[in-house]
Amino acid sequence: MAISKLNPRHASEGRSIAAVLAERIDYSRNPEKTDGGLLVTGYQCSPETAWQEFAISKQIYTATTGRRRAPDKDVISYLIIQSFESGTITPEEANKLGYKLALEFIGGEHQFIVATHIDKKHIHNHIEFLTAPPWTAPTSSITSRTAIFPCGKLMTGSARSLAFQLLRTQRKKESTMRSGQRKRKARAGRRCCGRL
Repeated sequence: MAISKLNPRHASEGRSIAAVLAERIDYSRNPEKTDGGLLVTGYQCSPETAWQEFAISKQIYTATTGRRRAPDKDVISYLIIQSFESGTITPEEANKLGYKLALEFIGGEHQFIVATHIDKKHIHNHIEFLTAPPWTAPTSSITSRTAIFPCGKLMTGSARSLAFQLLRTQRKKESTMRSGQRKRKARAGRRCCGRL
């Protein structure tokens, strides 16, 4: 099993949270990719109405907690893509494994859907989960930090492996960004000092 990435979903300028969720989840649920929709499962939501339920949960969370962020900084949901080597697993087994991974990864506190795509040579899951909990509790929203280690000691097996892989990737990106910032500052300092 290979897990490729964790993608955050933001509301784009001029687009609503509901529009972003509808587009993302409708793509994941595409009947041509999911055996007519048979390979889509949901947790704390119905796959058929998941984007509406996600949008309502997000509105309730925002209204209850008062937490608002700029659309480009507000992570609405995360997408995990879980891929399997060709011929190693059935679509039904892949969907069950994706469901188990999602449940372990988020600790059972957030809504999600698992859509198993069979339109490529390899089977892969699209696991979309909402950052705001359906039963609003101000301390249980997922952020970029808690998405890496959402349930600490409760994580086992594949979820723990995914968390460590994502943490290494995030640290490498942050290190590269800091290195680039240091180089830019050093160049700016040389330009500045050279003019004196």
